[in-house]
Amino acid sequence: MTLFSSFWGVPEQQKGKERIEMILEKLEAEGCGMAENFETFSRVSIRRLGRLLPEARWEICSPPWSGGGWEWCVKRWLPFMEPRQKKGQRGLTLKRCLPRVKCFIEVELRVYRDGKQVTLLQLEKQYQEWIFQMHDRYDEEIDRGEDQPLLLVSPSNKEGLGISSEVARVHKEIQRKGSSWKSGQKIKILKGACAGYHKNNCLPVETAEWEHQVEKQRQKMASTIEILSARHCQDLEIDGALPTESAVYAGHIPPKNIVAVVRPASFNSASASGNLDQKYILISKDNLEIVIQIKFRSGDKSVKDACHIYSGYIESSSLKGFQGLYIFPLGCKFPDLFQKAGSYTFLLSLRGSSCVSCERTIKVKASFEVGKHELLCDGQSRCNADSVK
Repeated sequence: MTLFSSFWGVPEQQKGKERIEMILEKLEAEGCGMAENFETFSRVSIRRLGRLLPEARWEICSPPWSGGGWEWCVKRWLPFMEPRQKKGQRGLTLKRCLPRVKCFIEVELRVYRDGKQVTLLQLEKQYQEWIFQMHDRYDEEIDRGEDQPLLLVSPSNKEGLGISSEVARVHKEIQRKGSSWKSGQKIKILKGACAGYHKNNCLPVETAEWEHQVEKQRQKMASTIEILSARHCQDLEIDGALPTESAVYAGHIPPKNIVAVVRPASFNSASASGNLDQKYILISKDNLEIVIQIKFRSGDKSVKDACHIYSGYIESSSLKGFQGLYIFPLGCKFPDLFQKAGSYTFLLSLRGSSCVSCERTIKVKASFEVGKHELLCDGQSRCNADSVK
């Protein structure tokens, strides 16, 4: 332990300078500058092997029963460095001079673990192992890209990209814990995990497994729209279904409702049972809507000259325990729909998709019932004829 005051051992050219200020200047020159001066510098500092440890601080707290309280009992000096209440000139001198004395304590480092002394070499090895453990457990890699990064500055879709900083580096290939990750590589994200390779949430996927998973997802996707038959409507206890005949006669009463469902790709009409099965009715989490269009074309008109009757949207609903039903009140909206001979086309499609659709055409023939009597004239002869509907 070394004690010195601001006046001890000061060279002639350094007179007028406190010794601690010289030490602080040396620390500043070594790149360890501290915002302190002689007055604020710790009364007791620690050295090891003759070198000052500037960040080390000597603090002693009195126990609670000392009466001082924990909040102000911190002492930054050794007991004998504290001025005692002495009277007279000597007491005043001590009170004035003791605060100007700094103390350096030389320490010898000994490390014990589980009661056994550990050498510095062993300590270094254990310390490095601990560093690696903490690094693997908590640290995120800063930059392990194998190519030149593309810098994203203030991207507008930070939330979608999963980043929070204003600047992000984007690589086409990175290394992480001995594994290579490339742009376009097929991966799977573990259930309940957040996106990001650095969280150990991703695993590479072989081509065979990838294709198997893609096919499983494809089987669940919307494939076709089907207008339910009369038998299926009976299961729902609803008056529905379009005519199944090749043609009907004018005056045919339209059904009160038509019911449509979206079939997944796994549905096979040839092998499916005649009963309605929820497994083959797609339930969308995105609240899909079906667009319905109704057009009419008389017998002497071309397809492009078809007359538009109605277009609108149908939302999904449930009935009799079945979900994913699209019910359109045809008879309520158009009770006299099939009164005129011609072709009536019903076109159903998923809103926002041109790939999934259904088209049904109902042909209506003229009826043989007498509608009214008219006098027909060809310009030369006159005759009476009964017109038909």
